Amino acid sequence: MANLIEFLRKNRLYLLAVTAILIVIGDSKINKPTETPTVINKQNATQMHDEHEEGSGGDHSDDHVDHSDPVNQKRMGAFHYNEGNKFLHKKNIPEAVKNYKMALHHDPENQNFYINLSTAYMHGEMFEKAYETLITLKNKSPKNPLLHYNLACYYSLTNKIKSSRKALEYSTQLGFKNFNEILTDPDLEKLRGTTDFQNWFDSLKLVTEGESTDI
Repeated sequence: MANLIEFLRKNRLYLLAVTAILIVIGDSKINKPTETPTVINKQNATQMHDEHEEGSGGDHSDDHVDHSDPVNQKRMGAFHYNEGNKFLHKKNIPEAVKNYKMALHHDPENQNFYINLSTAYMHGEMFEKAYETLITLKNKSPKNPLLHYNLACYYSLTNKIKSSRKALEYSTQLGFKNFNEILTDPDLEKLRGTTDFQNWFDSLKLVTEGESTDI
């Protein structure tokens, strides 16, 4: 024991140095936080933001949706359709169009989506796109009364008055009976200013006399 104490006394400086070296080596193996965080490339960050925002002005409802599930597809279609209606009511045509197109992306067989998309296009004076949308629907469902009503609006807005009255007449034959809409819709203003329209509308009222109408 005395010999060990004497050894430690004589070699204490050497032992201290060895101990210090071991401490430094051990400390260097510890994972420390980096001083500079990882920075996302600006272009990638913008792309990520755009993809996250797509379809509903900041909505997150597409997150974690199973797009292979028909039920989810219809639900997302309905969501974007309602969003489109909100934007159309606010006269925000670009957002309305974007949401109606997203609705059709999710549920391309829903005829109401085509109707309101064509309405948004007409309100934005994008008449060619409105017509293309209505023709697409016509190929799917040629006897949809709202299709022909919106065609009547399109023709009236583009000064094709005879075609407008013909389309409107056909829509009523197919079951469109919102006569108050016919009398107040600003898209039909040019058509209503003609004598032919008034004669036709008067005869229509006589035919439907006694029926339940919206007049």
